[in-house]
Amino acid sequence: MLQNLSIVIPTLNRQSLALRNARFWSNLGPKVYVLDGSVEAINHSLLKTLGSNIEYKHWPVSYLERISRVTELIHTPYTILMCDDEFYLPSALERSIEFLNLEKEYVACTGKCIVFDWKDRLISSGERYKTDRSSISHNSPFDRCLYHVKEYIPRHIYAVIRTDVWIKAWGSTFVKEYLARGQFEIQFELSVAYLGKTKILPVLSWLRSWEVDPVPSTSTDISTNINNRPFGIWWLDKKKNYEHHEMISIMSKVLGGGPNLMRTLDAAFTIYSGKVYGIYPNIKSKIAHFLEKYSPKFLKIIIKYKGGLNTVWFDFNQVCKDLESEEVEVNFDDIKLIQKTISDFYTNK
Repeated sequence: MLQNLSIVIPTLNRQSLALRNARFWSNLGPKVYVLDGSVEAINHSLLKTLGSNIEYKHWPVSYLERISRVTELIHTPYTILMCDDEFYLPSALERSIEFLNLEKEYVACTGKCIVFDWKDRLISSGERYKTDRSSISHNSPFDRCLYHVKEYIPRHIYAVIRTDVWIKAWGSTFVKEYLARGQFEIQFELSVAYLGKTKILPVLSWLRSWEVDPVPSTSTDISTNINNRPFGIWWLDKKKNYEHHEMISIMSKVLGGGPNLMRTLDAAFTIYSGKVYGIYPNIKSKIAHFLEKYSPKFLKIIIKYKGGLNTVWFDFNQVCKDLESEEVEVNFDDIKLIQKTISDFYTNK
């Protein structure tokens, strides 16, 4: 089943984490593309031990350029994007593929997510991105887009997606980047919603890492540069209306939606931005920009992840058992394999 899946792992200056992930997936079935934007390539001696399903590409170019290049290489029916420090449960990816094989109207499928960290042992703060909306199943693509942003969580960007849809959705981001941090995520999320129905299964699928500094990079990548305003604040800035119109025109052309899609995207981006930043966007923009740029490192993390000081950590296995008691399927064989991979990573550092 997993041989029908490609996993795309962009990485930048975090080669040890990318190698950890590559070793985990080595010979497990899916085709894995590690897209390294670092100046120096990973030493060949470290790569030659990996399975033939791992394809390493040293492309010291921007994030979106690396994604653009890899779209020409993928030949599997399904594709999923993956962070270099995070994990998917192989069995959960198989469940997503099984669902999409049966439900042809659906274009994307994922499962539940929990956060993990390492403090001499594996710990978790519990489920992340909770939602009662397990499906976006409206027949109207315009209704799907608006439904998605009214209770927004990133449910598509790290989902198993039909490859033709995955490529088209990314195509809506390639044409032009704006000085709006996080632009590509919300563009991709809405593009997938427009292109088809999507599903979240009651299965533990995604382990989101808090092991390393989550502060956005100060690289030349526009979408992650901390000096650029968050997308929502950029969208609420009326001085940028020309750029807003240009962006939704590009998306509509790529997705083939016409004027109706442009109106829907305009409304969806406004709803998304308003829910995140509410009123007084210019004041919030200045405060957020100042805090992100000049605060100490630890405070930046708290600002990015609201309530960071109040995070309560639990035993990782207990969190998994609690999920199972809530009728979420958890494959503990996969969990053990991931735990060993993480433990070995820190033991051998």
